[in-house]
Amino acid sequence: MEEAPPILLIAIGLDNGCIYGIEGDIAREHIKCFKLQVDNHSDKSQSSITGMRFQVDGQATQLFAVTPISVSLFSLQTEPYSGHTLDQIGCNANAVAMSDCSELIIGRDEIIYFYKVDGRGPCWAFKGEKKFVGWFCEYLLCVIADQRSGKNTFNIYDPKNHLIAHSLVIKEVSQMLCEWGNILLIMEDNSALCIGEKDMESKLDMLFKKNLYTVAINLVQSQQADVAATAEVLRKYGDHLYSKQEYDEAMAQEHKFDVETAIRVCRAANYHEHAMYVAKKAGRHEWYLKILLEDLGSYEEALQYISSLEPSQAGVTVKKYGKILIEHKPNETIEILLRLCTEEGEPHKIANIDDNNNFRGERPPVAAVMPTANSNGKLSADHINLNKEKDHQKRLQKRLHLLKTAWPSDVEYPLYDVDLAIILCEMNAFKEGLLHLYEKMKLYKEVMACYMQAHDHEGLIACCKKLGDSGKGGDPTPLG
Repeated sequence: MEEAPPILLIAIGLDNGCIYGIEGDIAREHIKCFKLQVDNHSDKSQSSITGMRFQVDGQATQLFAVTPISVSLFSLQTEPYSGHTLDQIGCNANAVAMSDCSELIIGRDEIIYFYKVDGRGPCWAFKGEKKFVGWFCEYLLCVIADQRSGKNTFNIYDPKNHLIAHSLVIKEVSQMLCEWGNILLIMEDNSALCIGEKDMESKLDMLFKKNLYTVAINLVQSQQADVAATAEVLRKYGDHLYSKQEYDEAMAQEHKFDVETAIRVCRAANYHEHAMYVAKKAGRHEWYLKILLEDLGSYEEALQYISSLEPSQAGVTVKKYGKILIEHKPNETIEILLRLCTEEGEPHKIANIDDNNNFRGERPPVAAVMPTANSNGKLSADHINLNKEKDHQKRLQKRLHLLKTAWPSDVEYPLYDVDLAIILCEMNAFKEGLLHLYEKMKLYKEVMACYMQAHDHEGLIACCKKLGDSGKGGDPTPLG
């Protein structure tokens, strides 16, 4: 007997090859009966129905029917229902099952066959009388009788990885069920055996002990395990391959994944050199630098790598990692910034201002801020400091003027790269420049943070009044 939800659909197969069906909605008392017949055989015992399975695909419902010598398929779409023979081989009772891919499975002494609605598909060849055949999750279940030893063996096969996942010798079985997430074997002596699936960690441990690393990788992929679990499997496999000095194979395993996944997996497993190799080969500069800076703290190497890139690529990476590089390698970072700003060809959009209208990413040299000594070499320290401060203020005013003129109020974007300009202002502690840029970008929290870091409370209050006055072009929303 076979039943298919959600509408009541029951099929009952008889020894004479007839199938009686009940179809309908019990709640509404809409019930009808139908009769099907497999091809008759001269030997009536060969026409008995040994197994049936419904195959439901959307609104289409079909019924597989198996006899000892045939496999038939009936379409239950429109009446009168019709059927045809798929194959001229069949199986005994209890050796019929349905996979999770809606494939009919029949077990014969020499082989296991899989069927789809269009006919016979793949097969598994192993000898022995198949007393029971079943399907659980993604595993093929078989109770096999060994005629020579007189013993029964229960095997759980993993078709995807082509291996026996579990095997044990058992007593005579009267029924096999898959219910409540377990496999239940009811024995002829009325005892029962309950078999449950192991968790992922236990499965992997067993596979590692048997050095079945490729199977472990296939397992975590088929189970859609997270990156950490995949990384752990790859790490163990990598250790195994390295111990055997199979370095090429170790690298090949990483390329089974897409580039970003491979990099993430290698990073999670602390294979930083491998992750960098994959990133460099794929041209993923941001990942290469991310590993150097965040994982390894190799600031010098990161700067060398940036220097080797094309100017456009180098500019993108400096914008992303400029702050962390300035913190750890200020002089070297400045040198790269200067080179990017003065690269031959079309200049990069960045504020280039110094005493000659060039905003360089370095503090002015002493000669630029010190007054020239008189002929007798005597000049008071107070006078030197006073002139130094005046020159410094003039330079700041000139820089601020150029920042403002290169970003007029009626233009949406400036004539320089804002991100790099902010880096240079922060590097030179140019508060006025930062305030101007933050205000233009409407980054009001950063504006107030500048005042608070400088302990300029009066300036902070004045700024709040200015920004909060819509009559003066302010925006009180972020301050509310």
